[in-house]
Amino acid sequence: MMRFVLENFGPIDRADMELGDLSILVGPQATGKSIALQMLKLAEEYPAIKKTMIDFAYNPSRGREVFIADYLGEGMSSIWTDHSLIRTGAKTLSYENIKHTTVAKREHSVFYIPAQRVMTFDNGWPRRFQSYESSFPYVVREFSEELFKYLDKTYASDSTGRLFPHPKSLRKSLKDSLARSVYGRATLSLDKEHSRKRLVLEPSAEVSLPMATWSAGQREFTPLMLGLYRLLPSAAKGKDENIKQVIIEEPEMGLHPRAIRSFMYIVMELLYRGYSVVLSTHSPAILEIAWALSLIGEGSDPLSAFCKLFGAAKKSPMEDMAYSVLEKSIKVHYFKPGEDGKTRTVDISGMDPSGMADEADWGGLTEQSSLVGAIVAESAQPYDAEAKKGHRS
Repeated sequence: MMRFVLENFGPIDRADMELGDLSILVGPQATGKSIALQMLKLAEEYPAIKKTMIDFAYNPSRGREVFIADYLGEGMSSIWTDHSLIRTGAKTLSYENIKHTTVAKREHSVFYIPAQRVMTFDNGWPRRFQSYESSFPYVVREFSEELFKYLDKTYASDSTGRLFPHPKSLRKSLKDSLARSVYGRATLSLDKEHSRKRLVLEPSAEVSLPMATWSAGQREFTPLMLGLYRLLPSAAKGKDENIKQVIIEEPEMGLHPRAIRSFMYIVMELLYRGYSVVLSTHSPAILEIAWALSLIGEGSDPLSAFCKLFGAAKKSPMEDMAYSVLEKSIKVHYFKPGEDGKTRTVDISGMDPSGMADEADWGGLTEQSSLVGAIVAESAQPYDAEAKKGHRS
C-alpha cells in the first residue's frame, strides 16, 4: 500500500488515496482524476521526467509555472500554487526538488497510458516527442515516443510483420479473448507494401485496411495494446524490471463490454507479473469485475469463478494467475465534486451495495441505471383508469 495526497491543486481540494495493487479512480468529468494521475507519476519519478524534458530541449529550471505548463500542458501554469501539497508516502514534492535534482542516467518507474492515446498516431504510425505542441501533456508525448521506439525496433527486426496475434506476445487465452472481442479474424500488421511505415489491419490475405478505416474501438485499443506489449515480454512471468507502476486512463473508450472484459484480463496478467496498476474509468463494467474479484476469493471454488469471469479455460497457467491475483489488494476512490465546485476523494473500496450512498452506487457509475430501474418499476404498476381520470379532472 502507498498513500498519495494531493491538496489545493486545480479542481482538487483534497485527494487522499491509499493505493493498492489495483487502484481504480471514478468520478464525473473535470473532477481532477487525470491531473491526480499525472501528478502521481511526477511525484514518483520526477528525476527521470526532468531528464527526458532536457533530452528533448525543454528547460525544467525556468520556474514552477513554466515547468507545470510544460508538464500538464498549455494553460495549466497557475494550477500549482504555494498552498498546494503533493505527497507520496512520507515524501513531499516541491518544485525545488525538481529544479535541483541531478539528471544523470535515470530510468522511468511509471508507465503511463493516457486517455488521448489515439492522438499519438499520425497516418498509422506513432509521432515523435518533439512533434507535439506545448498544448499536449507530457504523458501523451512520452507515451507516443515509447510507441515509436517500440514499433521502429519491431519494424526493423521482425520479418513476419505481424503484431497481433503474435506468437511471442501474450498467452494464448489472452490472444483468443482479444480476437473475439476486438479484432475478429483480422491480423494487425506492419505494412510492408508501402514506403511509409504504418500499421494495417488485414481481414484477409488480399485486403489491408489503414488505421483511418478501422472501427473506433480498434483505433482506441491498438495503442493501448501496444503499450502493454512493452510491459509483457514473452517469458511466462517476465516484466520490465524498471517499471513498478502502470497507469491507464479510461481504457474503456470505444470498447464493447466484452472487449472491456478482455482488457481486464490483461490487467490480471500485469498484476500477476508484479506490476501495480492504477486505472481511471467511467465504466461500470470495470468496477463490476473489481467487485467480483473482491468476493470470489472467499468462495468455495475461486479458480472456477475466476476462469468464468474472464471466459478462460480452467488450466494450470490460470490456476497460478488466479490464486496470485486474488491475494492482491484492490482500492477504489471516488472523486466527488462538492457544492463549492471542488473535489474531495471518498474511499469506496468496499463497493457494498447496502453501504453509504457513494459506495452503494459505486461513485455514481450505477446511479443512472438505478434511477431508470426505479422509474420503470413505478411505471409498471397496474393501470388504474379511474385514478387517472380523476387526476386529469
